[in-house]
Amino acid sequence: MDLGWFINRVCADGILAAKAYYSRSNQADKLKGSIEGYELCQGIEHTDHLMEALHKANERAMLAFADQADDYGRWRSRVAVIEWVCNVVSAAFVVKGLQPLGPRWPTGRAMIKSANILGARQGRAWRIPE
Repeated sequence: MDLGWFINRVCADGILAAKAYYSRSNQADKLKGSIEGYELCQGIEHTDHLMEALHKANERAMLAFADQADDYGRWRSRVAVIEWVCNVVSAAFVVKGLQPLGPRWPTGRAMIKSANILGARQGRAWRIPE
């Protein structure tokens, strides 16, 4: 499965959604973190790199939490976005008959997002590039 195009599509859709969702001025940190998270995932073509990005982002968020940083929301949003990308990738893997990236993935929302990207017919994804 060609993972690069799929991750890039999830990220492109996600950046548009983040800009619409975090439109208020008091949500600037969350918007910045969300966009940074998607940008970190863009161009990734291997699951090991995706999981590494998640672990590094989580470490940084934990430091911000421990330091009671004012921009903790930015770091937490970055982690949440990378988790979402992992979730949607896991959904695509499950459709393909592969193992998900983690035990909590995929969720129902991720399965729907994956189907929207891959194309769905009678509840089954039918256009998964090899």
